[in-house]
Amino acid sequence: MLHAIRSSRLVNGRAGRLIVAAGLVSIGLLSPVASHASTPTSVTFHAQPSLGTRVGTAHALPTGSAFTGGQTFNPVPFMTPWRGPHGVGKGIGAPSAGSLPLAPHRGAVLQQFNGLDNNAQAYQSGIVLTPPDQGVCAGYDPFLSGHPEVVFEVINEAGEEVTPGGKVLAGPFSLAALFNDPYTLGDVRCYYDATTQSFYFTEIGFNMTGPNPGSNSTVDIAVYNSNGLAEYQFDTSQSGAVFGDQPEIGYDNYNLYVATDQFPSSGYDNAELIAISKSDLVDEVASPQDAYFQNVSIGGLPMIALEPAVSPGVNTEYMLNSFSYDQNFNPISPATTLGFWRMNGEANLHTATLQGTLINSEAYAFPVPAASDGSGNAEYSVSGLPITAEAYLQPDDSRLLQVQVASDSSGLTMWAALDSAVTIPGDTTRDAAAWFEVDPTKVNFSSSTGAGILHQGYLAAAGQNLLYPAIWYQHGTVTVVYTDSSATMNPSAAYSAFTLGTKTPSIYILATGPSPHYSFCEYFGCSRWGDYSAATADPSGSGVWIATEYTAPESTDATNGDAYDNWGTYVAETRSS
Repeated sequence: MLHAIRSSRLVNGRAGRLIVAAGLVSIGLLSPVASHASTPTSVTFHAQPSLGTRVGTAHALPTGSAFTGGQTFNPVPFMTPWRGPHGVGKGIGAPSAGSLPLAPHRGAVLQQFNGLDNNAQAYQSGIVLTPPDQGVCAGYDPFLSGHPEVVFEVINEAGEEVTPGGKVLAGPFSLAALFNDPYTLGDVRCYYDATTQSFYFTEIGFNMTGPNPGSNSTVDIAVYNSNGLAEYQFDTSQSGAVFGDQPEIGYDNYNLYVATDQFPSSGYDNAELIAISKSDLVDEVASPQDAYFQNVSIGGLPMIALEPAVSPGVNTEYMLNSFSYDQNFNPISPATTLGFWRMNGEANLHTATLQGTLINSEAYAFPVPAASDGSGNAEYSVSGLPITAEAYLQPDDSRLLQVQVASDSSGLTMWAALDSAVTIPGDTTRDAAAWFEVDPTKVNFSSSTGAGILHQGYLAAAGQNLLYPAIWYQHGTVTVVYTDSSATMNPSAAYSAFTLGTKTPSIYILATGPSPHYSFCEYFGCSRWGDYSAATADPSGSGVWIATEYTAPESTDATNGDAYDNWGTYVAETRSS
């Protein structure tokens, strides 16, 4: 029997622990430990004017067509480019965590269905990409009769619009068509802003044919609302000097925020943030007001993955970043601080400032290769390329996936999660979800007390690896979605949902992968797993939409279109109260 747990909040920078009876420590709230800098550093960046270009007139969504099997096409295998530092974690200094129980499903899922997979991606683009990038958003379509609720899923270079039950309304379609850009490349996300009744889609654009191939990067933005569908491009290359990688997206009442990791021909130039007037995007004007903040960094470490918060109905934008690498781009194990950021004066972009500081957090460690159930051997080959049933999945690094700012009767709270190696008593080092709740109004930019963290903990399970967590808080419930993989279980879609102080989390398996992960990736010296999961609000406020990667139900063979890989995605709506 699982008993109720006791919750505590930080008081004067100190945390308590959540205790579970019967020996099950499901979430450990650790006391903050010393940061990698002796005193948190505060920095301020000033806006510089920028200019985005509208590349299309308002029009309807692309329709596309589905791959049903039997069509003739010959996709080319291609790993999603990894332009940043890439390491293999060893669990050095991994924090200790208790084990979550596996539990049968309790009927908390309102909707669930298979999402887009490798076949849809390959059929739309002609290229096999592994792993999948992924975004999911739910809102109301103004161009369908009755303005019904719809769900968009976008992966790599394919997208579709479906009903909440999974019936396809449009697509699968090419994202090159959605963004009106033949050079779309990946790192795609989508969000629905209920206050403006607008969908925002973002992706990298990468023109390899320009005067400086390799550095002609843009962030492509598509806005869909009652004015139609309009596309924009914003230069992230600093006039061809760098490549702007992995757009991270957020918004508040005033602006849409896009942060990119900036890579020149060698080395790293930290982060760039572009702030774009949300009202101009909603009106789909030709040249929206915008500004950018260049070479953003803090604490003397590489600034990779500055994550703006999705902040519905909030006037101030907040952001977080984790620290995955040291000055020499070696994985940090562990890190014990987060970067905290606040926009000031964002109502007038040209005079706005971005202020950052460090806050102490629980320890998080670079993730380790995650045991999976493949043989580790090449099981067959396609055009001479061996296809391996992977025994380990590589979750890449401990970047934050997304950040949310929630507003309710208790005030503002900020939520984030990341991959972390943890050591489980009686087990070994596993991959887990480290999660954080921050009070953005309590962070002191001139103090090193670490004030701001309210709750923090880990979701971990003996024998299991929980990969790429995305988190969403709504109506008192914390929902975390991830892939679950082990040496005896195929990569599966799973989630946890809990209420602080009243419930012990469990692992709920949404969909069990029917096979190991078969991929060409190991031939190139890696076994990468999905770069993203997603969690977002249902527009009615009744549930939370979640999505993650697992192995697809179709067999991996030529008759199903893509014999190179068998990744798939799973989408569900869970009850949030």
